[in-house]
Amino acid sequence: MKAILGQYTSLFFSEIAIYASFVFLPAYAGDIGASWVAGAGLVGYIGASSVAGRLGLGALAPRFGLMRMYQASYLILLISFGVWLAADSYTALVIFALLMGVGYGGIATTSPAVTASTFGIEVLGELLGILFPGLGAACLVSPPVAGVLVDHFRDSKWPVFVASVLGLFFAILLQNYADKPKRPNTLRHAYIFRNLSCFRDFDVV
Repeated sequence: MKAILGQYTSLFFSEIAIYASFVFLPAYAGDIGASWVAGAGLVGYIGASSVAGRLGLGALAPRFGLMRMYQASYLILLISFGVWLAADSYTALVIFALLMGVGYGGIATTSPAVTASTFGIEVLGELLGILFPGLGAACLVSPPVAGVLVDHFRDSKWPVFVASVLGLFFAILLQNYADKPKRPNTLRHAYIFRNLSCFRDFDVV
């Protein structure tokens, strides 16, 4: 129960950070002098780099471990928000968007496989049914909640940075409850998720 709550919470807070960025990033780009078209283009950079994150981090999982790549995705997301905090130019925002997209894509591609390797495939459908509605809830609440925080702090960067820190914290917590699956289960999990994450074989740690 603690492990599933940890993964649910990490996904929820990371998605709050991601969706809030989609809302406030173009406006912030306008505040530092970029055109509205350039600001909207940052969202496109996030989408493009998320493809690289899905393919790249998924392909690295067999070598470095699935759980490590899952946590690395959160770390990349956190680093990206650090770049945003220091950003004072459009170029810096492009770097932020590219990094955030990689982290976002890595989370998306490794989450189902982490769930399978941690809890097994017998109840995988039920667990994914519990986890992924949390993404919809985050999408629903993140813009208005982030808007309230922005109005309070007079800064659009700190709310999403705090959310990303919380997401990374709970992703690390998940490691404490993740049991390394036996070899036969590992192969079965890899077979199911190879089309999602390009896995042929992987280890949790």
